[in-house]
Order: sequence, then structure tokens, then C-alpha cells
Amino acid sequence: MSIAAAVFLLLGGATYFLVNRQSDKKPVAAAKPAAQPVHIDGIRLETGNGEVLALDGNNATTSATVNGVQLNNDKETLRFEGTNTTTEKWNTLTVPAKLDYKVVLADGSQVWLNANTRLRFPFAFPANSREVIVDGEAYFKIAPDAARPFIVNVGHSRLEVLGTEFNVNNYGGKTITASLVKGAVAVKNETDRVVLAPGREAVYADAGKVKVKDFEEEHVISWINGIYTFRNTPLSVMTDVVPRMFDVQVVFDDPETAAIRFTGAMDKHDDLSVFVRNLELAAEIKSYYKNGVLHLKQ
Repeated sequence: MSIAAAVFLLLGGATYFLVNRQSDKKPVAAAKPAAQPVHIDGIRLETGNGEVLALDGNNATTSATVNGVQLNNDKETLRFEGTNTTTEKWNTLTVPAKLDYKVVLADGSQVWLNANTRLRFPFAFPANSREVIVDGEAYFKIAPDAARPFIVNVGHSRLEVLGTEFNVNNYGGKTITASLVKGAVAVKNETDRVVLAPGREAVYADAGKVKVKDFEEEHVISWINGIYTFRNTPLSVMTDVVPRMFDVQVVFDDPETAAIRFTGAMDKHDDLSVFVRNLELAAEIKSYYKNGVLHLKQ
């Protein structure tokens, strides 16, 4: 940690890096650009009756009434109240690249949404259950309610909750990671069901077996504060992270560069050039832009 802190200070405090060029002796294929980010003009709420509301920017809706429900959009948070509604209609909240947002659900549960994330939810939960659908990454702080379990649908899997805080990530749609911070949660897919303890996370694919392991809380949920951390991670992950945080595509001109492993942090509040400059110095690589795409090479 002292070495990491020293490197952090040396590079100006914005990012820190520890590079390991020996961990991958065999080069891997050059990483392909990630799927395009969600390109919409800011954060949007599509209500169950088809109305679309802007939640950020100059034309952001600060308050509105939809099906008898009063919506309030303030300080990057959506809150709503009212009982004159039906639970059959679901709303879709979409957060594009570079942004994040928070919503307080009907039962008081809080959900932080990372960039490139969609959350589907009703304005009111039925009497016997609470259920939402996530595509992307979200952090949940669930309001306790023993009579109504909270269900998070992710791909073909379900997370069953009673009162807890946890992070769920299914970027790319292939692998799902559920990381439990507080409380208890049961992770269930088509073949397995496991119960997590705090500090443990379940990693699984839709058709695969659930694997449970420890995780570092700071590493997993630092995105809530706009920080993305890496732990001995190959540079190839940049093709996923940079488009999500900065809306810029990344490609590697050679497979050796993609295989370099590093430990460090990226702050989305800084310009991307800050991270790239420090990465060039630490990993001894070069970068350039072509047609708006960031290229990395040895």
C-alpha cells in the first residue's frame, strides 16, 4: 500500500499504477472494441404509458405527474410518491455512458445506477413481492420488509433479498456478479442456488455453475464515487471500461499491449487524457486517436 501511495503521489494524485509485464508470458489476441455505449441524449425515464422524460441537461424534467404519481427529479435522484397507479405498468430508466444516477423506489429502497445501465421498475409494488430488472450495473440498498422479498432479475437469474446492500453487474450480458456488502441474499439461476454472506460474491454465467469468492468492497463499489479501480488487470479491459466511463472506443494495435497487467484507478471526473498520460508513463506504452477511437500500442 505504501508503494501504491508513493506512485499515486508521483503521478499527481489523479491515478496510480503498478504494472506487471511478466504475468502473461503468452500474448493474447488483440482485444476488439467493446459494444457501443448506450447513445441517448442524457438520462431518460420511459413510463409505462409511453411518456419519455429527460432527467438531466437543460431540458430536464424537475417534477411531473404520471398516472397519479408525483415524480421529483432533484440532485441526480428520482423520487416519486402516490398510490393512484397500477403495478402492471413498468417504467424504464436508462443511464447512458459517462453518467450515473440514483432512484428511490416505492418502498424506500435506493438504487444507484452506473453508466450504460437500464433499470425496469413499477411505480408501486404489489402486496406480496417487490421486483425489478437490471441490465448493466447497480448498487442496491434495500428497505427491510420481511413480508415482501425483494427480487432483482438479471439475465436469466434472480437475486432474492430481504434487507441488504449489494452490487450487481452483468455488463456484456454473459457473466453476472452479485457482491454482498450487508445482510443476506440468495443467488439463483437455472441450475444453482447459493446464499451469500457479507464480503462474498457470486460469479456465474446464465448456463454455468455459480462460483462464490471473497471480494474487496472498495474495489467493487468505488464506481459510486466515480472511481473505477483495477487489481492486476489486463489492459484489454479498457475496451469495456473506457467506452462506459468516457464514451470513447479503445483498440489495441498489438496483442502484447492488451496483455499487460496493471493495478490502478480511473477517475471519471478527470479528463480521459489524465488517465492515458499516466498509463503511458507507468506501462511504457503509446497512444493516439484515429477517427475518434483511442489506440494503445507498445
